[in-house]
Amino acid sequence: MTSTPTMPFGTPDIGPDAIRDSALIDLRAYLTAIARLDPSNTGSDAHDEQRYATRNVLVVQALAAAMAAGLPAGINMHAWQRFQSSPLVFIELPGYGQLSWHLPWYCEPYDGHTTAEKYDRIRRWDEAFRQVSAALRLEDLEV
Repeated sequence: MTSTPTMPFGTPDIGPDAIRDSALIDLRAYLTAIARLDPSNTGSDAHDEQRYATRNVLVVQALAAAMAAGLPAGINMHAWQRFQSSPLVFIELPGYGQLSWHLPWYCEPYDGHTTAEKYDRIRRWDEAFRQVSAALRLEDLEV
């Protein structure tokens, strides 16, 4: 008996067309949420940190969905503002045009970790998370 291959987080491998279709549905949800929430689109004069923080999470999720759907998308900088501007997320909607949002810089310096150290940190964090979630009786996330 063979088992069905799985994707991360226990999702069955349902094939590229289903993944693309699901990603497009997710992308639509993220983009419409961004449009409703983004202070720069809602006419708000106030710089609302919480709304921008939430918008930034949605922008990163939209980027991931666009990439999963096979759309042209990524992170770039304005060439003429490389050191003065914040990173930009770009998503191309074929037939509709390009979308972009500024994201905040991550300002902490690189700590010099190696690839092996990176994955060891993930393993140790996951072990600690499982211990805490078990102690709090949180649902165990299988990955």
